[in-house]
Amino acid sequence: MIAVSEHLVETILELQRLPSLSQSSLGGGTNLAIRYRHRKSYDIDLFFPHIIGRQGYEAIRQEVISLYGELVFGLDYPCDIDDQFLFQRFFLRKEDTVIKVEILQNMQTFKEPELIDGIKLMNLKDIGPLKLMSAANRANHKDIYDLDYLTDEIPLNDIMTLLVERENKYSLPEQQNIFDQDKELSPTRHPDLLLKFENPKKGNSSRPGHSNPRIDFIEGKKNWALARSSWRRKVRAYFNSIGRDFPGVQAI
Repeated sequence: MIAVSEHLVETILELQRLPSLSQSSLGGGTNLAIRYRHRKSYDIDLFFPHIIGRQGYEAIRQEVISLYGELVFGLDYPCDIDDQFLFQRFFLRKEDTVIKVEILQNMQTFKEPELIDGIKLMNLKDIGPLKLMSAANRANHKDIYDLDYLTDEIPLNDIMTLLVERENKYSLPEQQNIFDQDKELSPTRHPDLLLKFENPKKGNSSRPGHSNPRIDFIEGKKNWALARSSWRRKVRAYFNSIGRDFPGVQAI
């Protein structure tokens, strides 16, 4: 088993070559699967750091349909409030594979994207804080598995500091994105949320999310039990560093 299939890599490259998507960068778990080759990833999440609005999404729709034709299906806008609070989702058939694609806008970033194997990837210092917010509010095991690998490279304390900086820098109304509509709680103020994965809940279909909740880890990489234990140790160390008592195992 390989982490990112040839079909998925091919599709990411094709999409980022489109004029309407040329300024996007790859985020989500596939970004980290390309870097760490730790688990199988099936989806494509493309992020814009600014607002593209309905006009930008319409350009994407036209170019995607022109490129893929009947291979595209299920194109819709699960959240469509106004030009700022909307995102696009569609599916692509590639031989025997179905790829979910989500296009998000106004995902503010500190750093320039990184180019790896021709793919424009969101910088780790941007994806780290976003993963923390996702883990704290959506409690998906995949996010914790990814964060355990990410924090092997960038310490949890450093990512928490980046999240504080992000919250302070991007606090204006025009800098908000669809997740701000949910009044998400931050682990910088509620660190217990770093363990919320022990009591997961079903995601909101009107928000971006994982198409497959199962963790298909690659042979030779950490299994879920090892990653979970490693993450809990890191969270315990973080609690010690801020003078907080470490909570027990969360009730299910």
